[in-house]
Amino acid sequence: HGFGVLGHNGRGSAELAGLDADEHVLVAGTASKALGGHGGLVAGPRARIERILDRCAWTAGSTPPPVPVAAATAVALRIARNEPGLRARLHANAAALRARLQALGIALDPEAASTPIVALHAPRGRDVEDLHAALRDDGILVPVLGAYGGLKEKMLRIAVFATHEPAHLDALADALRQRM
Repeated sequence: HGFGVLGHNGRGSAELAGLDADEHVLVAGTASKALGGHGGLVAGPRARIERILDRCAWTAGSTPPPVPVAAATAVALRIARNEPGLRARLHANAAALRARLQALGIALDPEAASTPIVALHAPRGRDVEDLHAALRDDGILVPVLGAYGGLKEKMLRIAVFATHEPAHLDALADALRQRM
């Protein structure tokens, strides 16, 4: 989880927990989130990876991503590794948005403070779908995360990017101030 974002080198929650890929630990990640690619990946010793590929039936029938997508994912990996300033800016933007929202009195999950995802519940008496539509009318697209995986209610899922400018964060905070 968090591959490309969490940990000093962006190697995900395993690195954040102090684990590196070695003969006992394999690090798995998805290329479709922070990297903007497709599929997943597993990092570890070549012999262990080959053993997994030999023994897992699901890999025998899987279709690899198209070559341009695989090439774009490889470039994204190189960028993530060689440009740590992007990750630093991402975390600075997430912290800035959290500060703006907390200044508005919006309660945030403190356990998620290390991630660039901000989940918002609709205020009492307000439907999350209505809030989503109102923000969309303001030119701000914040997807609704449906109830799944233990979530009991829908919420807005704000994904902060390294490419967001302070004006983007201000616009979202201002729209939420007006709507919440």
